[in-house]
Amino acid sequence: MNGGVMTEEEKQRMIHIRISGATHRELRKVAAEKDQTMQELVVTAVERTVEETELQSGVEKIKLKLEEKAREIEERALELEERRVEIEYQSRELASRELELEVELELSGESAPGLETVIDRIKRMEKLVSSLSSQLLCLRNELVDHE
Repeated sequence: MNGGVMTEEEKQRMIHIRISGATHRELRKVAAEKDQTMQELVVTAVERTVEETELQSGVEKIKLKLEEKAREIEERALELEERRVEIEYQSRELASRELELEVELELSGESAPGLETVIDRIKRMEKLVSSLSSQLLCLRNELVDHE
């Protein structure tokens, strides 16, 4: 060792494998076609397999997380749909109650402030002013008569 520092070759590890004679012949042919040693070809194949395995593991983790998120979104969508149905039901109840109140007011001869139109209000005010004017005229006449 060089003062405690390992060289790249010292960091590498070796493995010993046994392969069939037929595989050995095919490996020699492929290595020759690629202008590589059999060892270089096997190292490349092993590294690719390890990388693919790591990638596949990462893909599986991501897939699981996506499935979990999809379930959460689906649950939230169901909650929102339930809430929408509740609101729609409450809205229909309010509309029904409003109609009941309108009918009650119509039958009782009263007018609901929210249902009274501007023209209806003006007509009602004109009647009130006319009535007050008549009453004031009567009071004035009575005062004049008493003087």
